[in-house]
Amino acid sequence: MGKTVTSNNLFDKPDSVRRIDLSGQQISEHVYQYDGAGRTAEEYDAAGNWTRYEYDGFDRMTKTVLPDSNEVERQYAGHSSEDLPVKISVNGVALGEQGFDGLDRMTVSITGGRKSVYTFDPGQSQPKSVKRPSGVETGYVYRPELGEDPEQRIALESTAIFTYDAQNARLKTTEEVDPSGIKHSLAREYFSTGELKSERREQTGEVTRVMYYEYSRQARLMRYTDVLGQSQEYEYNARAQLIATRLGDTRSTFIYDDLAQLKTIETVDGAQRLKIDLEYDDFGREVLRTFDLGNQITQTLSQTYDEVDRLTQRTLMQGSGTLRDETYAYDERGRLVDYNCRGSQLPEDPYGKVIKGQLFGFDAQDNLDFVETTFDGGRHSIYFEYTNADDPCQLTALTNQLSPALPGDPLYPPRIDFTYDADGNLLRDEVGRILGYDSLGRLISVSAQAGETATDYHYDSLDTLSGLGTSGGNEQRFYQGGELANQIKGANNSTFVRADGIVLAELQAGAGPKSLLLASDDKNSVLCELSQDGRSEVVYSAYGHRGADPAVSGHLGYNGERREAQTGWYLLGNGYRAFNPLLMRFHGPDSWSPFGVGGLNAYMYCLGNPVRFKDETGHSVFSRLAMLFMYAGGDDVVGAVASRVGSNAAKTAGRGSRQLVNVTDELGKLSVSTRPSRPTVRQPSARARSITPDYSRSPERAPQTLAREARLDRYVAPNSSQETFDMAFKQAKVKNPAIEMPVTNTSTKQKVSTQISDKKSPRPKQPAPITEQQKQKEAWEKKNRIEEIRKNDSRF
Repeated sequence: MGKTVTSNNLFDKPDSVRRIDLSGQQISEHVYQYDGAGRTAEEYDAAGNWTRYEYDGFDRMTKTVLPDSNEVERQYAGHSSEDLPVKISVNGVALGEQGFDGLDRMTVSITGGRKSVYTFDPGQSQPKSVKRPSGVETGYVYRPELGEDPEQRIALESTAIFTYDAQNARLKTTEEVDPSGIKHSLAREYFSTGELKSERREQTGEVTRVMYYEYSRQARLMRYTDVLGQSQEYEYNARAQLIATRLGDTRSTFIYDDLAQLKTIETVDGAQRLKIDLEYDDFGREVLRTFDLGNQITQTLSQTYDEVDRLTQRTLMQGSGTLRDETYAYDERGRLVDYNCRGSQLPEDPYGKVIKGQLFGFDAQDNLDFVETTFDGGRHSIYFEYTNADDPCQLTALTNQLSPALPGDPLYPPRIDFTYDADGNLLRDEVGRILGYDSLGRLISVSAQAGETATDYHYDSLDTLSGLGTSGGNEQRFYQGGELANQIKGANNSTFVRADGIVLAELQAGAGPKSLLLASDDKNSVLCELSQDGRSEVVYSAYGHRGADPAVSGHLGYNGERREAQTGWYLLGNGYRAFNPLLMRFHGPDSWSPFGVGGLNAYMYCLGNPVRFKDETGHSVFSRLAMLFMYAGGDDVVGAVASRVGSNAAKTAGRGSRQLVNVTDELGKLSVSTRPSRPTVRQPSARARSITPDYSRSPERAPQTLAREARLDRYVAPNSSQETFDMAFKQAKVKNPAIEMPVTNTSTKQKVSTQISDKKSPRPKQPAPITEQQKQKEAWEKKNRIEEIRKNDSRF
């Protein structure tokens, strides 16, 4: 492995963090500067992005100036020195306000003009009632000895009842009758050591279902018996690493290298076999994934990163043929702004047009401003509107432009308007479906379009999506460790085989029994299904949309999440919020935004970077970052976030990708409170995202700007001459030959960022490389195109 060298100052805080590969070459450096009180005042990441911070007399962050010059400002309660934010704004535009009483309890919260009011009993820290923006009130009943856990939640439609063990206060039973009259009951038993022993679920009109768990003396899960009576067994080695799991005829084995990195995953089911080999670079980043699909078919997925660990190229090949070669470019905020794809398997838009490239533009609040998609012989532009004066993050309309418009082309709606309920939830989607919600903000109904069936959704008292009903019958869903384990619909059922957060197989039983072995990428997106009938390839757009393909029969899709077949949505967090890949955003606001770790933009998906991040909970990317805390131990910011999030995040650490991602760039820019910012009507899972506002390009780069990009800022003073910069560059070049002179073109005011390439691992044969001249030409053309888009848009 490469090494990370941290140079600390007299505050025992890092002045710089450098990464050096096995050949001794420095590939990145992150630099910090501090004020006289030892607080981080400035930082430069490895790409030269400059972030500044300001604080008040109580060490509370009052302003963050981001690399794009956008400013995040926070104001605090005047009666206290605690971290009690009362207002947060971006470039002077308020996103939220809060009010606190003399006991530091939040009494009012306003987000996007939506006001929630919290009422407390004397001496209690949890609210006895919460009045939502819609005016609907939810009451809570507590027992003091239970602390923050309620005994009852009294909503408009129903009352949820919770009982706890008298000795240890663990949850024993829950019960609730939903608006449709279906009663949901849950009963749990525990071992004396505290681990869950069994879970019994009952639902009106359905068979009682029970799950069982068995553990080793060191609390490792050894056996799990699902609601269908199937047992999945787990085996570990002496280092406590999972080495095998078996469910019926399906067996998966895991092999690790000397650095404890996962090296091989092999899954066998009868005559079917799928083997995945993984390779990493000097810093634990996955660079190659080889799929052995059987019948002498081998595919390779190679990945290339920049100096701040952002994926810049991903290539899927079969033999010498390129199936998909994707390249990515990002703005100063790390958001995806340019996507290009070539090969024989390309993503499609909703109307079946093959996507060759996409440009993404953002505004100061992290909203998508426009998306331009390039096809063969034309392009499609989407312009997004946010005209709600109270909520600058709420999408109110979009317009489509197709150029050129040719006979026979799909009919893109010229304009689509969106409406929301008082709580900020979308009421009508892009194709006209009507969405309904209950008083807790949970999605409970979706109307039908032509050829579809209306759907009703049901939840248990823990706000977990427990099932849905259509004219074709009812479907039940069951979870293990927060992940979908089984779904049952009449005589048909599916079992989802996972281990250590990795999707392995889907076993379908009933009218058409089938075993699907799943080949996935490092974020668990299913790329290929292997079954007795052959193999089916799956292709996604940058934000997870996939075209209709009847050959794909599995239920898991983008990032390994359950895809709703009729709508294409993902109900993340087991029903917490609906993510729409076509709109590239959530249908409803995050209850943890904008003050908490939910982020500034309550509707945004994955910080605008779906390539790097994933969302498992509906609270954006914290689930992706949580697993990295184990690698970043000791960082003050990480520790602060981890302490806020609590034990649930710790339980999820290590799931998903084994890829080591540097999260300093994201966590270092957090301007979040060090305490939960509000009680929530629903109890969300404890994982979330960081905060990042916008991108705006500067017209021309001065020597000091060039110095930051070349990492020479410590040697070049502000307002230095070009000669001074040149001299500093020559001196630094002697110390570090990897440093390159930044390229500038003042005639076009085009910025080409300096990058230091990672040491490359062995790769399969790659597509013909693009020359530097071609890259600069393409960048120039795209910049002109973006300027043309903005010029033609009356909003700019």
